[in-house]
This record gives sequence, structure tokens and C-alpha cells, in this order.
Amino acid sequence: MTILITGGSGKTGSRIAKRLIALDQDVRVASRSNKALEGAQSVQFSWYDKATFAAAVEGVKSVYLLAPANDAEPLNAMKPFIDYMLAHGVKRFVLLSASSLPKGGVMMGAVHAYLEQVAPEWAVLRPTWFMQNFSEQQHLHTIKDSGCFYSATDNGKVPFIDVNDIANVAVEALIGDDILNRDLILTGPQSISYDEVANILTQVIGRQVKHVKLSEQELITRFVESGMEDIYAQALAKMDTAISKGSEDMISEEVVNMTQIAPTRFNIFAKSAVKAWL
Repeated sequence: MTILITGGSGKTGSRIAKRLIALDQDVRVASRSNKALEGAQSVQFSWYDKATFAAAVEGVKSVYLLAPANDAEPLNAMKPFIDYMLAHGVKRFVLLSASSLPKGGVMMGAVHAYLEQVAPEWAVLRPTWFMQNFSEQQHLHTIKDSGCFYSATDNGKVPFIDVNDIANVAVEALIGDDILNRDLILTGPQSISYDEVANILTQVIGRQVKHVKLSEQELITRFVESGMEDIYAQALAKMDTAISKGSEDMISEEVVNMTQIAPTRFNIFAKSAVKAWL
């Protein structure tokens, strides 16, 4: 059975692929860059180019779905490929969504609802915000360059999750014997504020890191000025505002239930990632 990993060179996809390769699974990574990964097949793929579909899907029975970046309505882009896979025998679909995106809602919520309707076997992973956002993504450069990061979360708390824990769950969802046919809320083991994150980073890095609190509109402006499309900037900023009102202040046991491994605490993650900020 070949397992297809879309977004195979990304934060989650690359980690999932490496774990599957270590388990002697037949892995095919699909990405726009067609970046090679030792031990896996590699194909060039775009959600928007039907000419890339056939090579990606040949022999595939299970697929990890990562939505195209910066698309506020990803179902429009993803549906043709999902339908193509169904028509060519793909059986199991594992979608990366988010805790803030319920079935039938905006963005991946619509893809979630569609998979439930059409896929014979499916799982939707709904992690909360990634710890790696601070070490690999949007907060990295401002932490390194100016010792701060920005949000509209105010004093709201988030049970940040290590991407490695998401990858462990994804592997179980892709190759496990159980047919899940449900969504899984994935969190870390503790709910902390962005101010608390700044304090942990200050201690670990050895220099002051500050959380700069913005209004929702100020955050939208910041996103747009960085090159993000306005509709996507608005959607992300609204998620921050929801956090400020308690939307993410919850703990789930899904990681340990699926993997029998306790999820990583933020201070442990920060110590392991400290070189990123130096």
C-alpha cells in the first residue's frame, strides 16, 4: 500500500513521511517543489494542476491532506483531487485542519464536511496552535530580530502542541487498523498564554522576549503588509480574537490515547529548539 503525503516537504508532512519510512512503509511525497526525501518516492504536485494528479495517485490507498497555503476557501481547490482519488481507489483520507475550524465552517471546515460525506475511511486532525510557530514560522524572525512576537490573543490561553506529536497521531490515523471516521482535537498537555510563552522563551534563550498585544485590526494590517491576502488575514486575526475570549483554553487526551505517548510540554520544546533563536 502506497501512502501519499501532500505537502510532503512541510512541517507536518515531512515529519509524517520520515516516521512512515522508518516503519518500512511505501511513501510518496507530493509537493510543488518536488523535493526529494530519502527513502520515499517524490512527485511534483499542485492542487491547481490536474496534470499532476495521475502520478501522485497511482497505487495509493491512504493519503494525508494538507490544504493549499493562503487559500481561504480550500475546498474549491481540493475537491477535484479528492474526487480523482476516490475514483482511482484511494480509501483512507487524513486531513489536517485545526481546533478552531469545526466541521462545515470556514476554510478546512468545509473540506472536513465533504470528506465525511464521500470518503469510505477518514480522519480529521484538529490540532491547536503549533509550538513550531515560534521556532520555524511566523514568530521566528521577530523573536530573532527584535526580541518580540505579536498577537491579538490578549491574555487568552492556548494548549500549544508540538508538531512531532501531530505527526505521531497522523501515522496512526494513516496506517492503523482502526477506521476512525471522526475528528480528533489535538492539544499539548498545558494551556498557557502568549505572555507565559514569552517568559519561557526569555528563560530558555537567555535574553528578553516580549509578547506585543495588538487589536484584531492591527494584526490584520500587519498580516496584509507582510503580503498575506486580506481575506486570509481577516480569518487568522479573528482566530486570535477568539483565543482572547477563551476559545482554545481546553485540554484533549487524543494524543496519548492514539499514540500512548504523552504530548510535549512547551518548556521542553523550547529547550530542544533553542538554536533556532540564537
